[in-house]
Amino acid sequence: MKRITRYISWQICQAILLTLLAFAGIEMLMKFIGELRHLGSGDYNLQAVIHFVILSFPLSLYSLFPMIALLGALFGLGLMASSNELVVIRAAGVSIRQIAIAVLFGATILVVGITYVGEVIAPRLAYVADTQKAIAKSDGQALQTRRGLWMKDDKTFIHVASLPNSRHLQGVTLYQFNDNQQLERVIYAKDAIPDQDGWLLQSVRETKFLDQRVIARESAEQTTLLHLQPYAINAKNVLPEEMSLVDLYQSSQLRAANGIDNRFYQLVFWQRVWQPFATLIMILLAIPFVFGPLRHKTMGSRIVYGLLAGFSFYLLNQFFAPLSLLLRLSPIVAVTLPLLTFLVLASLLLRKVG
Repeated sequence: MKRITRYISWQICQAILLTLLAFAGIEMLMKFIGELRHLGSGDYNLQAVIHFVILSFPLSLYSLFPMIALLGALFGLGLMASSNELVVIRAAGVSIRQIAIAVLFGATILVVGITYVGEVIAPRLAYVADTQKAIAKSDGQALQTRRGLWMKDDKTFIHVASLPNSRHLQGVTLYQFNDNQQLERVIYAKDAIPDQDGWLLQSVRETKFLDQRVIARESAEQTTLLHLQPYAINAKNVLPEEMSLVDLYQSSQLRAANGIDNRFYQLVFWQRVWQPFATLIMILLAIPFVFGPLRHKTMGSRIVYGLLAGFSFYLLNQFFAPLSLLLRLSPIVAVTLPLLTFLVLASLLLRKVG
């Protein structure tokens, strides 16, 4: 039985890896074609496009991995069925439940490895890709550093310490120079938000450097004319999908502490936590269709039915979670409820065909 388990697991791993490679090629090609429309924006040349595609596609592939694993597992089982290997294994006294365990064992090995790449490596690569793309498209207007984001607007240099989103800047310092490249004014604002006349600075401290003296004053609000390209601002913006689980959790807690709605961050966090289990449940849900009561159907038809069952679960899981934000349900309930429902359904189907 151990030898049969290893054999089934190896066949499933091979099939999933082949499917992963196929999807990787398709994903890179689609990303490359999609980025061509931005070619020539600022310094965003062909080399920058290729660099962006290479760095960003692992995260996109990770988000598709549940479907990739499902398709690969069904593909592997289909090959074994077409060569009558499953018939021989069943004739040897191996139950469908034991075959399902072997399939899940092989899939779990890959899920662990892919999850590490998707949660630790891919978010960092995607962040670097988006940052470099934004800086390139800003035509030199932005520069990302460890201490924040630097931007330039004519003779004014702007430093942004934190950027919760593209419409809210925190810790903004403006250094304004004259035509002789002499510093004539420094303005610090705790917050900055877009205004119809430019940017509205809040909690402002302003220092003017005159020939013989320095003038300092404070004000609650002040409007300044800055022409900042959206790509320059987005160089600092980090999407929840591009955060690691640790950063996502910390960002969620920070937003809650500051009285900001963090339900979307919590939703993304729990989706990412449960994604490996969702992948295995999708495979488990589809396995009964390979051995199920559709005996008058061809094996190809059974695999299609299994794929549709798993894909239905994937769609429900993807759509029910955002819907829960409108219904104001708990994020963890919104994520775990579909998982538990389909886990019970998969278990009942396996018991019925076994």
